[in-house]
Amino acid sequence: LMCTVAQGACLGRQDARTPLFIFLVAGLTNIVADIIAVLPSGLNLGLIGAAYATLLAQTLALLLFGVLLLRRGHLQCRFIMPSFDEHIKPFANSSSMLLLGSVCRMGVYTLIMMSATMLSTTYVATHQVAMQVFWFLTYFVEPLFVAATSFVSRDLACGKVEKARRLVRTLVVLSALEGIVLAAISGASRFYAPFFTVDPMVAANLISIAGLMAVAQGVASVTLVVEGALIGMGELLYLAKVHVLNFAIICAYLYWGKSAGTGLVGIWIGIVLHQTLRLGQHASYLTRAGRWSRFEK
Repeated sequence: LMCTVAQGACLGRQDARTPLFIFLVAGLTNIVADIIAVLPSGLNLGLIGAAYATLLAQTLALLLFGVLLLRRGHLQCRFIMPSFDEHIKPFANSSSMLLLGSVCRMGVYTLIMMSATMLSTTYVATHQVAMQVFWFLTYFVEPLFVAATSFVSRDLACGKVEKARRLVRTLVVLSALEGIVLAAISGASRFYAPFFTVDPMVAANLISIAGLMAVAQGVASVTLVVEGALIGMGELLYLAKVHVLNFAIICAYLYWGKSAGTGLVGIWIGIVLHQTLRLGQHASYLTRAGRWSRFEK
């Protein structure tokens, strides 16, 4: 959690190199520690050894963040009591909206996982592999998301409204192009299924939802970047309302899917529905007349 906060502090200053360097060092440390602690040729600690290796890597990352932030003057050595009106209140107003949106968004995926666990073990295994592929590929869009949140807010704060609009259009186009590539990779489950499982039923099920995986991946790529732009514009209340609404919609859909017996295909239709709903709502909101006028001086 503390590493995530430190990473956010760096990204807020448009510094992506520092987190990249630190996490590369931590990742390599984790790999070496795993080899030493887990394997029979080393300490042979098994699962406990893997936990210790991860703890070591995370602790190292936190120490590196602390040292670098202190050297650059971004971190105070002494404790300063924050002012309620100047620091706590504005932070609480924005973070509460972000937290509500995150809870509803992750609540959707929690409900989806719960729905999958009500199916057979084979379907649960298939869904787990599919979600791992989905989350892994989503990370490739994160740089565009960070750019949207950071640079859009920077340009708007400087009164460069037209520049911010052009940036949003550029990032959306780039995310769409990247989404096409990621969708093609996600949908090619016939080729990567053997790397995840030796069970022919799991592989067959993965192939059966390949099309839905591809659509969900492609739409999610654009959705993530558009939401980054909306965060940069300060539209936190709107995002919270949308996520609450979509949480209710997906809840109703999954309840219906359970009674209708839609199975794993129905679950992934729900994931596509969730991503498509968000993208459609955001596109309608952003293109509404006068949406950018409030930023013009």
